[in-house]
Amino acid sequence: MKKTLSLILSLIMLLSITSGLSFNAFAEDTNIGDVFLYNLNLPVAGEKPNFAYQQVDFEYYTSDLDVAKDINEGAYEDGIMWRDLTADSAISPSSKFQCGHTYRVFVIVHINDTQGGQVLFEHPTYMNTRISFGDGADKVIADNNGVDYAPYVDASKDDEYRLVYGDYTVPNHKFADNYEVSWDVDNNCTCTGVCKTCSKIVTETVKGVRTVKTQPTCTKDGEALYTATFTQGFDTETTTEPIEALMHDFGKGAEAEYEVEWDENNNCFCTGKCKRCGQTITEKGTVDTDVKTAPTCTKWGETLYTAHFLLGFDDETQVLEDIEPLGHTFKKGVCTVCKAKQYTLTFGKIKKIKKSAKKTVIKVTLKKNGKILKKKKVVLKIAGKKYTVKTNKKGVATFTVKKKAIKKLKAGKKAKLVATYGKYGKTVKKVKVVK
Repeated sequence: MKKTLSLILSLIMLLSITSGLSFNAFAEDTNIGDVFLYNLNLPVAGEKPNFAYQQVDFEYYTSDLDVAKDINEGAYEDGIMWRDLTADSAISPSSKFQCGHTYRVFVIVHINDTQGGQVLFEHPTYMNTRISFGDGADKVIADNNGVDYAPYVDASKDDEYRLVYGDYTVPNHKFADNYEVSWDVDNNCTCTGVCKTCSKIVTETVKGVRTVKTQPTCTKDGEALYTATFTQGFDTETTTEPIEALMHDFGKGAEAEYEVEWDENNNCFCTGKCKRCGQTITEKGTVDTDVKTAPTCTKWGETLYTAHFLLGFDDETQVLEDIEPLGHTFKKGVCTVCKAKQYTLTFGKIKKIKKSAKKTVIKVTLKKNGKILKKKKVVLKIAGKKYTVKTNKKGVATFTVKKKAIKKLKAGKKAKLVATYGKYGKTVKKVKVVK
C-alpha cells in the first residue's frame, strides 16, 4: 500500500469530532481547526506526481478545486502544484521524481461555511495549516509558520480558497556494493554507480578531508587519513598516505649544533644531538663531486665536494685544489690550447748600447715549457752578425759583442736583437743606440 501525503488544516476552536459527529455553534471570525485531506501520493523516485486526493468524510469540508488555475506559485492541476526545489522549477504531470531532490506540494482548499442551514464559519482564518507525510499529524515535517496566505476569491460564489504547502525530500540514490571508487593524486575521490532505485548512472567527486591518523617521528613515517563524504547516496570512502618522517633536528645554518669532519679520502661525517628526540647521531654522508675551477695547461684545478645526509644534517662542502694541470699540446712550437710557446728566450736587462764602448754583454735565458735548458746552443744576431753560445747551468747564454760590430750601429736609432733556438725558439728586442 502506497504511503500518502496528508494535508492538515488546524481547527483551534472547541470542536468535538466523535463517532456521533456532533457540532457546536461557532462565532464569527473563527480559526479553522483539524481538517484532513488524504491520498496525495508520497514522492517516489521514478514515479510521476499525482494531482488528486480523496475527499474527507466530514460534510462541511469541500475542495471545489476546479477554480484554481494560476495562483501564487504558477500552474495548478485541480488545485495542486508540485515544485522541484532542488532544480528550482515547477514540474508537470509527465515529470518524474528524482532521487535526492526536495519537492514542495501546494494545495488550494475551500471549506463550506454552513452545515444544514447553520452558519459554521463566517470569514474563517487559516493559521498554522500544515501538510503531513503519512497517515496523520504525527509525521508533520513542514508548516506555514503561522502565515495566513492571501485568499483566492471566487466572485461567482463569494467563496475564499486558501493555499497550503509541504516539503518532502525523496530518499537518495542507492547503489550496489560494487560501485567504482577512485582517488587521484590530489586526494579527490570519485564514485560512479548505477542507482538501484532510478537506474541512473551517477558520478560524484568530492575532496577528501585530511586528518592525521599517526604522527611521524624523527625516523618513522606517520599516516594521513583522507575521508570523502558524498551527498548522492555513496558510502563514505577513505584512503591513507604516508607522512614523511620528520628527521632529526640539529639546527640549521648558523644555528646548527653538530660536528663536521672530512677524512683524507674525502668522506664526510657529521655528529650531533637531536633537539627533538635527544639521540646522539653520527652519519656518513653521500659525497658528490663537481669541478669548481677547471685546470689549465699550467695551473691546478679545484674540486667541489658536497656531502648529503638523510637524518637531518645540512649539506656540507669542501673545495680542494686537486686537479692536475693539463700540460701543453705543442704544434710547431706553439700550444694548441693556450697558445704558449714551447721554447722561450728572454733577454737580460739591457736598456741601451753605447756606440763608443769597447764591448757590450748581452744575456739570453732559454726555457722549455717553463724549465731552463742547459748546454743548448742559442744564436744571437745583431748588426748583421751572428753569435752562437751554449747556455750555462742556469740556462743563460752570455754574448759579448765587440767594438767592431758595435760601430756598425747608428747612434740615435734602435738596434734589433734577435735570439733563436732551433726551429721554434725565437725572440726579438729593440735597444736604443747612443754615442
